[in-house]
Amino acid sequence: MLGACLDRCNLVQQAEHAFAQCEALNPNHPEIANARGSVLIKMNRIAAALAAFDRARRLNPRDPQILTNIGIVLEALKRHGEAMQSYDQALDINPDHLGALNNRGALLLLKGKKKEALADHQRFARLAPNSINGHYFSAETLATLHRDTEALAANDAALAIDPQHAKSLFSRAVSLSSLKRWDEAEQAFLDGLRIVPAEFSALLKNIGMDSSIWQHNMPDPRNVYCLRKLEQLRQCDWQNYDEFLSTFKELLHHWKTASTTSYLDKILAHPCLALPLTLQEHANLASSAAAGVQSQAPHAPVTSKSVTTHQKLRIGYLSPDFREHATIHLTRHMYGLHDRTKFSIYCYSISNDASSPSIQKEIAAACDAFRDVSTLSTAAIDALIRKDEIDILIDLAGYTAHAREALFSSRPAPLCAAYLGYAGSVGLDGVDYYISDSVACNTEQIPFFSEKIVTLPRSSFCYNDKQEIAAPLTRTEYGLPTTGFIFCCLNNTWKLEPTVFDSWMRILARTPDSVLWLFKPNPDVEENLREEAHQRGIDPSRLVFADPLPVKQHLARYLVADLFLDTFYYGGHTTTLDALWAGCPVVTKLGAHYASRVSSSHLTTLKMPELITGSVECYENLAVELATSPDRLEEIRKKIAVKRVSTSLFDPRDLVRNLERAYQAIWARHQAGLSPAAIHLS
Repeated sequence: MLGACLDRCNLVQQAEHAFAQCEALNPNHPEIANARGSVLIKMNRIAAALAAFDRARRLNPRDPQILTNIGIVLEALKRHGEAMQSYDQALDINPDHLGALNNRGALLLLKGKKKEALADHQRFARLAPNSINGHYFSAETLATLHRDTEALAANDAALAIDPQHAKSLFSRAVSLSSLKRWDEAEQAFLDGLRIVPAEFSALLKNIGMDSSIWQHNMPDPRNVYCLRKLEQLRQCDWQNYDEFLSTFKELLHHWKTASTTSYLDKILAHPCLALPLTLQEHANLASSAAAGVQSQAPHAPVTSKSVTTHQKLRIGYLSPDFREHATIHLTRHMYGLHDRTKFSIYCYSISNDASSPSIQKEIAAACDAFRDVSTLSTAAIDALIRKDEIDILIDLAGYTAHAREALFSSRPAPLCAAYLGYAGSVGLDGVDYYISDSVACNTEQIPFFSEKIVTLPRSSFCYNDKQEIAAPLTRTEYGLPTTGFIFCCLNNTWKLEPTVFDSWMRILARTPDSVLWLFKPNPDVEENLREEAHQRGIDPSRLVFADPLPVKQHLARYLVADLFLDTFYYGGHTTTLDALWAGCPVVTKLGAHYASRVSSSHLTTLKMPELITGSVECYENLAVELATSPDRLEEIRKKIAVKRVSTSLFDPRDLVRNLERAYQAIWARHQAGLSPAAIHLS
């Protein structure tokens, strides 16, 4: 009893001492060992807590509370499988044990088993209707399943018990946003900030949005709606896809025409490039994101010097991706290939990744100056770029994660250009040029870019021509059938949408002895796409899923695949280069906007136009022809092997020389006092 009292007074060390004395007096009492384990958890002595609970279990193996406590400790040790077994054992003994239900539900949700998690939380709510836990956790799980009407009802039930429960207030506001009840959602956010300001503000900080454009310290519910729907699409959950697309187009109009206090959140721009939008809608997307960025400009643009005072042109590369990322995968050797008699190269790392020190060290050694500016304010980065007297600042990020587009509103260099990292116009007044090529950015798109287009004479993408490929595993080790044709698309899942999946299923229907190998970043993708295949009359087992792997091992998969099927609206960029580098043919459909044309640009530079199609029908026919004509496919493979070394697609030196020509051309124009204009390099 003394130990229990000390524990209640938060004097956990004294409590543990009392329980230790008690256990010494009576080592065969399971409740004493269990109590000691509980305070050891509070002291963060996890291994000792597990030992105490194990003693308790040996003395009473059918106590569900002891088994639940063991599960809690095993979770803390990241031994999730064993923790799940412990919760299962507790519930086998007592199916109504609230602690085991609650913890197993939370663990199931963590492991991506959302429906099973929901069953546990809803059972908890039925067993303990006056406890907030069951209702709130049911709401949280329903929200991850995008069952927003039910989530709202569960949140209301939780708030009926505790009107000041911050997480339920927050979840309710998000659910209302997801249901497009904009005014109610706005009021719900305001209510949360009023009722529990500190806790609610802390929750808002983790929402993953750009708080710099918020009004009244809260996000626009329309942005929350879009963020939630894009999360759903990333999971290949296409319920109500057409409704979302229609709503998003309406919202683009709203943000384009609304007052200056309502802006599109810039983090939405990149994934929305994968939506089937018109060129004008893509332009509206860019300008709406730019309006929010420019509204937060730290200060008015300051004119930079237009005539360089140093002998070599100073090029600054600005990126958050000097780390394990697709951009560095492509540009790893680019910085060191510049002609140092004519150019000085500065790199500005705006997002430090402690897991990639070797990459940053390598880049730093390859350039004249490497600046880790990740902890600096936008204004401080601006000042440093000015101090370095950069002549041309190259943005390698656009509206991708961790970017600092607000920098360009103050124009820290005489000329600024967007290149490689973002597949479309950024719409910012401070970005003068967009570096591309005539296939990815054709003449029809030019009027919809705010930047002037610099057209390189080949694909504008760089590649690491030293990239190694690991030895492949066997088909069986990859989970593939030992015989039959292997289509693959290892593009990220947010690039997939119903139109291209319809096409793939028709291809599978026409090639019965085939499978489709897809990327799986999370368990939801597999479950959702198998269901989509079933709905289209295709055996779900014909879909095979690939987990994330390190680059060398990832590339090895292309040595096993027979044919890569590109996505339609945001095609393979780095992914297409990887497949071709490994010798795997890529079939693509030429789209209307930049993101849908990059694969065609790569194949044009590779001098393989026969793999570019102009319609869905031609795309499907070519895929089926290659899958059913081994000699034709082998001919294509041999041609790729030759073109891989005889063309410039995988030659970073050729790309860098073209970039240098582009830099010199735009700088010459600038020095002549001329405004930016389109430049086409022969």
